[in-house]
Amino acid sequence: SVDVLFLPVGEVSTFSVNLAVETVRAMEPHIVIPMHYKTEALNRELGTVDTFLKKMGTKEIEAKSSISLSRSSLPSNTEVVVLNYA
Repeated sequence: SVDVLFLPVGEVSTFSVNLAVETVRAMEPHIVIPMHYKTEALNRELGTVDTFLKKMGTKEIEAKSSISLSRSSLPSNTEVVVLNYA
């Protein structure tokens, strides 16, 4: 059982978006935090998080500065959480 899954989704030197989505569906984590993707602060050849979110069927997400988790606060279904970057 996986509570929190940090998942690289930038496609270059990481998982393809399709493999990332398959991994989430196979592992069924409570929380997925995408990482290693293109942002305004990162000038590398990576895909954006938007492609992953779209394939996951996730509606618009507001990025969070932080999250606080406890076993009792975990969602029953998989939830994607995008964190702000500095």
